[in-house]
Amino acid sequence: TDAQKALFSKLRELSVETRTWQHEAVFTVEAMDAALKGVDSVLAKNLFLKDKKKNLWLVCAVHDTTVDLGKLSKAVGAAGLRFGDADRMKEVLNVVQGEVSPFAIMNDTPNAVRVILDERIKEQPSVLFHPLSNSYSTAIAAPGLLAFLSA
Repeated sequence: TDAQKALFSKLRELSVETRTWQHEAVFTVEAMDAALKGVDSVLAKNLFLKDKKKNLWLVCAVHDTTVDLGKLSKAVGAAGLRFGDADRMKEVLNVVQGEVSPFAIMNDTPNAVRVILDERIKEQPSVLFHPLSNSYSTAIAAPGLLAFLSA
């Protein structure tokens, strides 16, 4: 897609190395794991959230991390964190459920979404995220991901 071309162009511009695999569309971490057997990279889960003030958040964590929304709300000072709705995600990030990842932040032109990276993401040699389509998965190292999010 044009969006993916723009994403990979941006990553090249930043000299961020990635590796991408195509697979059937997946909608869960379990399905992604099955589709990527043998790939030496850690799976991520990405949660699109909103708070009581309708602020938007994207939480990215290693797939087996338990995310306690109550504790997270207190830690980031955002009352009432809960899952955001699909229409708002499409409007702001231009992705649908199952495709959200930190790569979608490039579509957040109003800078409405705050990204939270779990510390374990930063400790991994590489982490897999969907590059704006759940029919692909892209491995990226934490320094590259941080460079992308800072650009």
